[in-house]
Amino acid sequence: MKNKKIYKSLLGLVFMIVPIIIFYLYNSPIKASSGLYPILESPDVSLLDDSGLVVGGNTNVDLTGATPVQYMGNNLLGDMTVTPPRLSTTKVTQGATYAADSVFRVANSGYYNGMPITFAFKSTKRLAIYVTKDSAGNSYIMPYPSSGSSGGTNDPSYEVWIENSAGDEITDSTAKFVFPFLLDLSSRSGLTYDLWNYNPPEMAKANLIVQSSTVIGGRGLSVDFTDSGTNFVLTNLGGTPGLKAYYNYLYTPNPSKHLTISFSNYRGTYPTGTKVTVGVNNSAKFLPVGVPILIPLTYPAPNVVDTTNDDSSNLVAKISYRQVLYKQSNNVFYPDNLTVTIDFSKAGLETNLFDLKVLDKNGSEIIDRRMSIMPGKSDGKLTISLSKALLTELGDNVLTFQSTVPINTKDSKLMEYYDAASGYFDFPLTVKNSDSAVTNTGSAKVKMPAPTADPIPQTVRIGSSTEDLKAADLVTNLNSLVPNDTVEVVGFKETKTFSTEGSDSAVVQIKSKETGLVGEITIPITVVKILEEAQLSWTTDKLTDVESESVDGATIAETFSKNVYWQTPLENRQYVMVTTNTDTGDIVTTQPITNGASIGTYQEEMLEIPSSAITSGINHYSVAIYATDEAGAKTGNALSTIKLTLTVSGNIVTEQATLSFQTDDIVTTKKEELASPVKEALNETFYWQTIFKNKQYQVVVKKGSEIIYQQAATNSSTGDNSWLQESVTIPADKLMIGENKLTIAMYTLDADGKLSSDPLSQIDLTVTVVDAALSWSGSSVVKQKTESLDKSTMSDVLVQKIYWQTSVANRNYLLITKDASGKTVASQKIVNDALVSKYQEVSISVPTETLKYGNNTFSVAIYRMDSSASATGDALDSLSLIVNLSGSLQIVSIPDVIDFNVQTLNPKKLIRVDDPSVSGDLVVADTRDGINHQWVVKVSLTKPIQSAGDSGVAVLLPTALKYKPANKDEFTVTSEAQEILSENDGYGKFNISSEWGSTKESSGFKFETSPANIAKIGAYTGEITYTISDTYEP
Repeated sequence: MKNKKIYKSLLGLVFMIVPIIIFYLYNSPIKASSGLYPILESPDVSLLDDSGLVVGGNTNVDLTGATPVQYMGNNLLGDMTVTPPRLSTTKVTQGATYAADSVFRVANSGYYNGMPITFAFKSTKRLAIYVTKDSAGNSYIMPYPSSGSSGGTNDPSYEVWIENSAGDEITDSTAKFVFPFLLDLSSRSGLTYDLWNYNPPEMAKANLIVQSSTVIGGRGLSVDFTDSGTNFVLTNLGGTPGLKAYYNYLYTPNPSKHLTISFSNYRGTYPTGTKVTVGVNNSAKFLPVGVPILIPLTYPAPNVVDTTNDDSSNLVAKISYRQVLYKQSNNVFYPDNLTVTIDFSKAGLETNLFDLKVLDKNGSEIIDRRMSIMPGKSDGKLTISLSKALLTELGDNVLTFQSTVPINTKDSKLMEYYDAASGYFDFPLTVKNSDSAVTNTGSAKVKMPAPTADPIPQTVRIGSSTEDLKAADLVTNLNSLVPNDTVEVVGFKETKTFSTEGSDSAVVQIKSKETGLVGEITIPITVVKILEEAQLSWTTDKLTDVESESVDGATIAETFSKNVYWQTPLENRQYVMVTTNTDTGDIVTTQPITNGASIGTYQEEMLEIPSSAITSGINHYSVAIYATDEAGAKTGNALSTIKLTLTVSGNIVTEQATLSFQTDDIVTTKKEELASPVKEALNETFYWQTIFKNKQYQVVVKKGSEIIYQQAATNSSTGDNSWLQESVTIPADKLMIGENKLTIAMYTLDADGKLSSDPLSQIDLTVTVVDAALSWSGSSVVKQKTESLDKSTMSDVLVQKIYWQTSVANRNYLLITKDASGKTVASQKIVNDALVSKYQEVSISVPTETLKYGNNTFSVAIYRMDSSASATGDALDSLSLIVNLSGSLQIVSIPDVIDFNVQTLNPKKLIRVDDPSVSGDLVVADTRDGINHQWVVKVSLTKPIQSAGDSGVAVLLPTALKYKPANKDEFTVTSEAQEILSENDGYGKFNISSEWGSTKESSGFKFETSPANIAKIGAYTGEITYTISDTYEP
């Protein structure tokens, strides 16, 4: 197939954008009749474009802040009630007929000021109620006038109003409600018409809003604004089948009168027709689900849901607030983001949130990646941002945000929020969003807890009473929530006699001086026939109740041991010996002891005080003996007490362990880096040592305060400080993107298996989970791209822009480009600095020297970079690049000017020039795939050589330009294209002009003419055109 190329071209494009128009009828306030107009020609029509802006017609319309009245529940019939005259409210039954003036209410009909609203209506007719569906499956309410009404089924009239969640009618004159309505337009013929009248209260504002796609403009749908409201007139359909008109009605309520809607049929010419006795348009269509709200809807300010927490043992405020969302009729009406912020910074609460939940209108919990949650860490605010995509998906909805916030018991102003009369804290909250200027307030109430105390169990003789006891001695650790409060013991709640042997109790009342609240502490009482007796002593030859001893701390090891002696006059009794550090008040040992049959003689027991309860210097202890209850726990007061003063010199070694990440040196910090997503648990090895033998400790891994892993570690008989290897498993789901700061700590366990309060040793592990994403686009995710190259014009490298982002700041990455064989063809370091989760632009360079004709596939992948600047781990993300290489046949350059220079005219001598000055080269490039390609270059004279200048008639030299091909005869260049060079194996570049010489025999352009042809002295110019073809033409 022959293919020619001539290097001249022109290209042009023209774009045109046409706006979409929606029509609004406006009436503010109702005025005298302006006459009947076709709906599209009424002077009261405002024209809106698809962005909701008024672009023509009546501009006196304010659509901002309108509240849609549309059903947002799940069961339209189930949410509908009826209150007949003088009867109770009941659920509506499908198809049932109700008396005239019955009030019908539909719950879940939207939200006003963040609270649910109810759509209400009534009629002077008896109504049969139906909830039905249109052909698209959308539900609506159809009240149908029933026979037996005054006037039969004709001319129904409805009063319509809106009620708030308390059941009160909303009469706020600043409110604007948008009702979606549906009308069945029956077939009309002859001089008949249907009339719908919308009669708002006097001075109310009302708008009829019609969507252009459902307007029946050419078939007799007209409007007339009169003193009694808006007349909507349908005439002359000429037998057209029934149609449905969808529209909205924008209405401002008024306390004096409801909105009235009436339907009638007339015979004659509007407005002088006569009512038809048997009408065909006798039903309304209320709350039609399929009719959109046409105007841009403002998202109303969220509302605080007032909460009360009566659980005084759980001192948290329950935070709850509600945001109403609307489905917009046009995607451009949605904001890019809707942010909702609740402020609890001035509420005497902590600034940390717990258990955040987001529920939709069905109570389903939703957390979406298109929902950005920004909890306040120090400012006491929570901001949640909903993306445009999420708003579109949620549509008509109500989101409820719930969380809990602990009370800040250290806040010096805490009592300012306390109401002594109610006994509750009242914490103020404010909430707002980015779409409304309104800020709403509310509160979270929390019940103030009564003061608390720990009971001290008692053992008493049978027949004794609370009068034999001192209430203040039966409670300890008196405590109040209020800072600097004083808690006093009031006394026993009631006087009580203990007349029955066994378990009993008494109640001691304590009172907060600051709040006046009274707490009641139940004291366990053991009632016995004989009161236990026992005696302790440090010696057996005499009663010794005070003892002093000095020891070297290095000799204490794990315990300090000392003999103690005791006796009792009762046989087969079980007691408990309790040792208390009187310097700290801590109980350090509890040892059960039994006397068997021994009565009145001292028995020996070994007192063991753990080294953890001993300090260097002077230590004071008391050793007491108590009776026990049936479970073996101490009960009652101490039967006998002796004292010990222990003086310790030097340091005491109690529990000891050391952790390290290495054995040659103690290393307490380590950093690990993983790629996202983390697919497997991380096994981390560490080492530990202790000087104690046969010790078992607990290894705990924490992330913040959360324990995410723990295991036992035992050193068996080793106690020489040799290093022992352990490993812990860190669950993958606990490693989030970014820095994860973990601690690996070793604890002791008490007898109940609980961790000690402080670790023996700990090491810190920082695991950074790195992510990255690549795209060929900065605005959307594009993973594959195809580029086409022409080998004749391509450069050494192909430069491509890539967009990338990461959630981790200040990280180094490697961007590696590989060909289809896996060979790396390009690698470069990229750094995201402080930018996080924002696309950044970077360019890659793909070498073109190895490209083959056709598709060349490359992968571009991003890797983490290690300290040696090498890629580590798997690729975090990758892109695909297909480079399609093709060749072409073209002239890549031509001489700009061929100048035959200044010639002197000699009337007797032929003018010939063989060596013109040539500016630029004539170069052909053939980069087509394969070999043995043919091509031919031809030249033609497109503008003949002629004298230059504007005066006189131009002198033409049509045969003066010659061309001498190599090894061929010279020819005259004319307007017909003639060959100057051809090739049968044309791959590569060919500089034709490089062969041009300066002699008559050499190839190139020549000039030759007779002096008789030169009628003018001066400059002569012309124009030549080169043509290249891929097949030979003689």
